[in-house]
Amino acid sequence: MAKEGGLDFVPANVNNYPRIGDSPEKQKLRKSIAALDRGEISLDELKKVQDEVTREVILEQVEAGIKLVTDGQIRWDDAQTYIARALRGVRITGLVRYFDTNTYFRQPLVEGEIAWERPILVDDYKYAASVSPVPVKAVVTGPYTLARLSLDEYYKDPIKLTQAYGAAIKKELQALYEAGAKVVQVDEPALVRYPDLADQALSVLADVLQVERGSGTELGLLVFWGSLGDRLSAVLDLPIDFLGVDLVAGLDDRALLEKGADLKGKKLALGLIDGRNTKLEKASEVANYARRLAEANKLETGYVQPNCGLELLPRDVAKTKLEIVAETCR
Repeated sequence: MAKEGGLDFVPANVNNYPRIGDSPEKQKLRKSIAALDRGEISLDELKKVQDEVTREVILEQVEAGIKLVTDGQIRWDDAQTYIARALRGVRITGLVRYFDTNTYFRQPLVEGEIAWERPILVDDYKYAASVSPVPVKAVVTGPYTLARLSLDEYYKDPIKLTQAYGAAIKKELQALYEAGAKVVQVDEPALVRYPDLADQALSVLADVLQVERGSGTELGLLVFWGSLGDRLSAVLDLPIDFLGVDLVAGLDDRALLEKGADLKGKKLALGLIDGRNTKLEKASEVANYARRLAEANKLETGYVQPNCGLELLPRDVAKTKLEIVAETCR
């Protein structure tokens, strides 16, 4: 519900958050991973540290004023590996560059029929929800992004591979809702980074996102590091409740939304804070721009968030960025 006489936008985190900080106590995850590699601790002991850091970053988000947090993806090696390695038919291989960043991910190699065998993110969600005083958003990497960032020796067709990943992701989405998740977001940066097959990918997503869920739940789609442009309308036709758009790098989408677009009853998650730059925005300026977009698109509710994950920033800067998100909403 919108506030009487005003706008009601919820400050949200988008997906990942820095796992390591400058202080010694915020180095414990890195030290624990190294200790595991040396055989000095067990996997169960590492899991306890991951739990501790997950709780810490959730509380940091809450302290910053965020009302819809994530678990920070503390247990994730990267956006692809954590999900892909749990699927049958996929093996994790060597490091490759993640889009145009200076970070790398271990590339999934598809060498057999993909199959979902068990929930991948449910336990993570349940733990995060148990320690968070505010709602937690579950985040899932989308099938098109998984397909375009994988090596494919089995399907040998990117859309068939997207369909195979999609069948698995649909089961994961269902498992999350059955576990009690109220807000789930599917991340699909490949829609803007690999537009050549985006139209076919949207047809796959139309089925993947059609999951059974109870009343009071939300399902969203996130794109970042680019613009949907002419595909904005088609994406809004998907069975989603909100669309996360990058209004830092997505200049074409900025222009479209400044003019006003038919949002087809969907909410927007406005990616207004730069998750790749340590320069700090002024909340008053961001709020004025958000208000302009809300008026142009007849929005009363939605989310304000970073344009992409914050993992590439120093941890203290990431928290400050979230404070700006919260101040923007206020």
